Amino acid sequence: MPWGRITVELNTIPLTPCHLLPAPIRRAWSTISQMPFENLSKIISYHENGGSASAALREPEDILSDHLVYGTGATCFGLVYLFQYLLRLAGHSVELRTCDRYYGE
Repeated sequence: MPWGRITVELNTIPLTPCHLLPAPIRRAWSTISQMPFENLSKIISYHENGGSASAALREPEDILSDHLVYGTGATCFGLVYLFQYLLRLAGHSVELRTCDRYYGE
């Protein structure tokens, strides 16, 4: 049951307290929410892969493994892909969507 709403232009997004979410989603969110937002590991990966931006991208498995071993995190995109990965492992169908934000008039 939603406890609040945010109105963004024409879309209304219900907010749900974490304890009301299904267990697999709660566990995935718990994992993600404890990881730091950082980009140092991405910079290191970039240099370790010869300055190749595409080779420097970290897979969700690597982000999770590095967090467990070194305590690292990821950038916003890395954390989103990790969240998607964890939800899919839990059997959920997940589709990423992008949005565009317009600035100025």
